[in-house]
Amino acid sequence: MEFRTLHHFDATKQPIDFTSSLLSIGSCFATHMGAKLEKRKFSILTNPGGIIYNPMSIAQIIDDGLHLNTQLQENSFFEYLGFWHSWNHHGSFSRVSKLELIESIYQSNQSTHMALRNASHLLITWGSAYVYEKNSDGKMVANCHKVPGKEFSKRLLEPSEITQRYIELIKSIRAFNPEINLIWSISPVKHIRDGLHENNLSKSVLFLAMQDLLKLDTQSYYFPAFELVQDELRDYRFYREDMAHPSEQAINYVWESFVTHCFSSDAKQAMQQIEELQQAMAHQPLRPNSDAHISFRSSFLKKVLALKSKYPQINLKQEESYFSPNN
Repeated sequence: MEFRTLHHFDATKQPIDFTSSLLSIGSCFATHMGAKLEKRKFSILTNPGGIIYNPMSIAQIIDDGLHLNTQLQENSFFEYLGFWHSWNHHGSFSRVSKLELIESIYQSNQSTHMALRNASHLLITWGSAYVYEKNSDGKMVANCHKVPGKEFSKRLLEPSEITQRYIELIKSIRAFNPEINLIWSISPVKHIRDGLHENNLSKSVLFLAMQDLLKLDTQSYYFPAFELVQDELRDYRFYREDMAHPSEQAINYVWESFVTHCFSSDAKQAMQQIEELQQAMAHQPLRPNSDAHISFRSSFLKKVLALKSKYPQINLKQEESYFSPNN
């Protein structure tokens, strides 16, 4: 007897392996997946514009990277509470001086440009269909930077405006990099500050837009991160104390499904070996100079060298140094 709803879906036809170059953009869930990929030695750039939730601002970050925008609009920057901020970027970009802020954005655009040029896979995670627009000029913002709410108007995007924006964006992406593979997901994070009903409306808009987008762009692949948490786990014990963000256990559950459906068999085997090496490195020996520990290090050094020989593109310098007899 099965006491939960299992979500059955196809694997991607363009699996990720260790020759892949990846770019992950979007909500904090995109950051979680990016961190796991980076830990396992994949070549990846994660959220170059910082964590961003709404699809339109995510599209703007990609657009800026595609066109390597150097003519930044002055009305994109403002000073508040002693820091300079960008309406298009996360608070991690905020700087004491305007010049430092602009320089950090230039560097981000450059990194995004190069990542898009070289990427085999672009991972995009939408978080919320709610957007905030400045009352002064109607400009949509990616982050309010704690500016009082009275300065903004909040609205729910229409599915059609999201789809139209992304159809044009996809054309630009594929013209820039014809080999790129797009993997989409909707974040399982609940935006409960909007209200539970409003959060459900927001996710529904994202699903409607995604459905239309996938019909129009049949080369894209949808990974059901939201459904895995909502349907297969379906219990608040899989959320953190705020009852909005998935727990580490839930994130790992989604990650395992992501690996199953989106990675090549060779990549899965190599990841297991890398995880084994990292677990060995976390081992705290009682007698570091003992014959047993020297033998332990020697055996794992052989594994490092064998993995390095099979996958020369994987950076194993740290592991090789750790298990080296000279260390």
